[in-house]
Amino acid sequence: MAQSLVIRGGRVIDPASGRDEIADVLVEDGKIGAIGRLTPADGANTFDATDLLVIPGLIDVHVHLREPGFEEKETIATGTAAAAAGGFTTIFCMPNTRPALDNVDAILDLQQRIARDAVVRVHPIAAITLNRAGRDPVDFHGLARAGVVGFTDDGDTTANSGIMRRALAASGETGLPVIVHCEDKGLAMGSMHEGSVSRELG
Repeated sequence: MAQSLVIRGGRVIDPASGRDEIADVLVEDGKIGAIGRLTPADGANTFDATDLLVIPGLIDVHVHLREPGFEEKETIATGTAAAAAGGFTTIFCMPNTRPALDNVDAILDLQQRIARDAVVRVHPIAAITLNRAGRDPVDFHGLARAGVVGFTDDGDTTANSGIMRRALAASGETGLPVIVHCEDKGLAMGSMHEGSVSRELG
C-alpha cells in the first residue's frame, strides 16, 4: 500500500465543484481522500504548498513532440517530462513528424513509443493529407479506428477545398474534429501590411 501524502496550505481550485480555497489535501493510493483543514498522522508525508496552486491536471491540446524524425527538437520523453513539470497531465500531439502521422502504421508506432517513454497521457492527432502536403487525403476512418483524436495538417493549410470538404465529412462521420490554421496561403504569401513604410519601399 502506498504511503499517504498531505499537501498543506495550498490554494485548492476545482472548477468541477466550484472549490477555490486555501486547504489541505490528503492523497491516499494516488487518489484524493479528503480536502479541508487536516491534521496529518504522526510520521505522515507532508508537502508545504503555501502560495502554490493545487489544481486538477492541465490539458494542452497543441503539442509538438516531433518524434519520430526530429528528435533533436523534442522527443516523447523530453516533451512529456516538460509537460508534467508544468502541471499538464494530458497532451495532444501534432502530426508534424517524419514520417508524418498520416497512416495507421505510423500511429501504431507512435503509440508504442508513447507507452514506452511518456510520463503523461498523450493523444495523437493525425494529418489531413498524406505527408501534410495538401494533395491526397488520409484514410480518416482507419486512423479513427487506430485511436487518433482529430485531424490537422498543423502549420500547413489544406488549400484544396475538395479535400477539406472530405475531411469535414469524415469529421461528421467519425465524431473527431478537424483542426486548421485560419489562413489562406494564397492570400497571405507575398503580401505586406499597407502602411507608411510599405508605401515608401514600394
